[in-house]
Amino acid sequence: MLASPRAGVTELRRSAGCSHGRPAQRRADPGGGGRGVRPAAARRPAGGDRPPRRRGPGDAVPALPSRDDLVAAVVRERYLEHVAPILDEADTDPDALRGLLRCFEAALEIHATDLCAATTRGLPAAADGLSRAFFHHVARVLARAQEQGSVRQDIGAADLPRLLSMVCATMPFDEHDGWRRYLALLADLLRSAPTAPLPPLGPGNS
Repeated sequence: MLASPRAGVTELRRSAGCSHGRPAQRRADPGGGGRGVRPAAARRPAGGDRPPRRRGPGDAVPALPSRDDLVAAVVRERYLEHVAPILDEADTDPDALRGLLRCFEAALEIHATDLCAATTRGLPAAADGLSRAFFHHVARVLARAQEQGSVRQDIGAADLPRLLSMVCATMPFDEHDGWRRYLALLADLLRSAPTAPLPPLGPGNS
């Protein structure tokens, strides 16, 4: 029985080392010193066609910023834009008390508009450095106001964070800048000619 023409063509291609009309790629003989034709996959750059490696259970996962980190970033940006320039202006304001109150107002505005809206736990730890820098700066403005005689002498730098905290404590009760009323009361408390001296600070708060 005669073989079909298609079978004959297939046999010719096989004997000639062809596959689907293309020359077959011969593997190098392991014992032939690397002679022969390497397969196409061996000539590709390493990793060119490799699928991406899946993350394993031991791989580190990039840490996402916490909520406090995001709040601190917002506070820092607002501080540099709105408070730092006021601090610089207060250093040269002829009326040191006015400069001091403007610093207080700028800081309280940030607290009211950004911080209270974002967190109820107070200033994030990541922003503590800003708070320390702020009160260190306004302490110098306070000293200059006392030298000018516009601020009572029994107010110390350690009082300032507590006084501003008193104003901040009024913010949850009023969403319409009601804290400004208590900043005005604080301004009157700071001014000289008090009706009675203040009780002394507690130990370790000088």
